[in-house]
Amino acid sequence: MGKTPLIFPPGAPEAQSPTDDTDVLGRRLAGLTEREARLRRIFEQSVMGIILRDAQGNILDVNAMALRLLGYDDKAELLGQNARILVHPDDQQAVPVSEAPRGCRGGGLTSLERRYRCKDGSWLPASAHFGLLDPERDIYQVMFQDISARKADEAAREAALAEARAASRAKSAFLANMSHEIRTPLNGIMGMLQLALDAEPTPEQRDYMTTAMDSAKALLRILSDVLDVSRIDTGRIVLRDEVFNLDETLAPVIDSLRHEAHIKGLEFSRTIDPATPLRLRGDAARLRQVLYQLTANAIKYTPKGRVTLAVAPTRAAQAADGLEIDFAVADTGIGIPADKLSEVFEAFSQVDPTLTRPYGGTGLGLAIVKGLTELMGGRIALCSQEGEGTEVRVRLRFALADGPVRTASPVVADCLSGLRVLVAEDEAINRVTIRAMLRKLGCCATLAENGREALEILAGETVDCVLMDVRMPLLDGLSATRAIRGGAAGPDKAGIPIIALTAHALAEDKETALAAGVNGYLSKPVDLDVLARALAAFLPCPSHAGKNHTF
Repeated sequence: MGKTPLIFPPGAPEAQSPTDDTDVLGRRLAGLTEREARLRRIFEQSVMGIILRDAQGNILDVNAMALRLLGYDDKAELLGQNARILVHPDDQQAVPVSEAPRGCRGGGLTSLERRYRCKDGSWLPASAHFGLLDPERDIYQVMFQDISARKADEAAREAALAEARAASRAKSAFLANMSHEIRTPLNGIMGMLQLALDAEPTPEQRDYMTTAMDSAKALLRILSDVLDVSRIDTGRIVLRDEVFNLDETLAPVIDSLRHEAHIKGLEFSRTIDPATPLRLRGDAARLRQVLYQLTANAIKYTPKGRVTLAVAPTRAAQAADGLEIDFAVADTGIGIPADKLSEVFEAFSQVDPTLTRPYGGTGLGLAIVKGLTELMGGRIALCSQEGEGTEVRVRLRFALADGPVRTASPVVADCLSGLRVLVAEDEAINRVTIRAMLRKLGCCATLAENGREALEILAGETVDCVLMDVRMPLLDGLSATRAIRGGAAGPDKAGIPIIALTAHALAEDKETALAAGVNGYLSKPVDLDVLARALAAFLPCPSHAGKNHTF
């Protein structure tokens, strides 16, 4: 092996006068020699691989750790070679070998990750640090260390994340299918119950049917809760930004729950601080959902006493971009043990089952509240004492409204009389249900069992509107809608109003349907009043005319 290059030169000694003692010069040279030896030991014993190179990338020296990491036995195999032979081609393309030295001429270190070729042809992932060692001779050092373990951990995390995403997609697909399969028969049950309740039953029959309807609505709420938890977990809820009236937003919550509180003999009240602005901008539907879950939960777990909903702005000063509002729901119910407070916001979590079993429920309500509150940028606080009651306080920020409040137009029943509606639905019970509802509204219904049959009927008959189920055999509803928009049923039918009538209730299903060309979207089970509003939206009445609607 050739002589090892002298990388740590002692340097030229300072000029000495003839009168200097030769012993002084000797000691100085000995000290420099010792310094070089010390630096050489540090170089060779470093726990990091070190390569010394010139500005062109030619290798001048390597230490023992570099040889060990790269699998070489003798540094002579690398000396004189260009560092390019060690660097992965892709890494050279990202940062050429000659660029790193230019980036560290100021005396600092330039760090990046690179893959180095080992003697056996494998690639070593490494964290490399470049520095200028000798400015006079343009010598640079490259210190690197093995990061294989870290890269393996990162790959394992990526694989686990990919697996989790796949599981999430599978869960979402399962929930979507479950929603469809449950909502489809539920549509027939609730639809027929609505029609039966409108058929002047006896008081006893009305009591039976009302009980059955309440049970069906409870099942629908459970199904909706499960879907909401899935959408929150996967981040697929998109908030709306609209002007709304706070009092009008609260009214349906109060009206729907006042009866339940009355049945249990509870005192139920709502207060709004006079300082609270009523015209706000935000997502009114999600606010209503949060307050419904909180209030319904309070009523459920309060056997006696009272439940209150209080609304007030926070003490923080109102800013130009809006203000914070506190929504506090308090009850005198069973309360929550101190050791369970941290668990109640978890999905499917309940307080001690021996206490909560008599009240039922899935344990999803507070999980949905927490998810929606965080999604809306708010905060939630819980205070409870076992046996005395609970208070849940949600703090949300809203912008102050500067535009008109959107209000729903009343349905004019006379406008629906004689409306010719084509119903494309593959489920026989749902066809009967929808047809009966349409007749109740004064409409004329024509039935089709699939999208292909709907196209044929539409091409040969005069129709004012289409109710299109999404999932059907032979030709599904979205494909049929695209075909209609493309003129497959005739150019005069290409713009006919089409309302998707489907058991698919996820937000992405709605967006997909709207993108396919439908004008409106109705989720099963369909309420008679909602169906009437949907149909009226596309009539030539000035107060109902519209383009795209979601009901």
